[in-house]
Amino acid sequence: EFLLAINCELEKAQKTKVLIDSEIHLPGEKFICVYSSDEKKIGEEIEIKEADKGKNYLELEIPAKGRAIYRSF
Repeated sequence: EFLLAINCELEKAQKTKVLIDSEIHLPGEKFICVYSSDEKKIGEEIEIKEADKGKNYLELEIPAKGRAIYRSF
């Protein structure tokens, strides 16, 4: 599974929580950054977290005018 994140803000980075299909991905599983406009993030792994009511999510930070693509393991 792939996730594409785009920040349309021209001057500030954005932090966001992205809901992940809880039937496919469990808390503790990881996604890896396969592309980012911030090259330091490429290869970074982020862990799925659990929110209320069994919803799972990823926390992302995308730079101003930035893009990123993450792939599940």
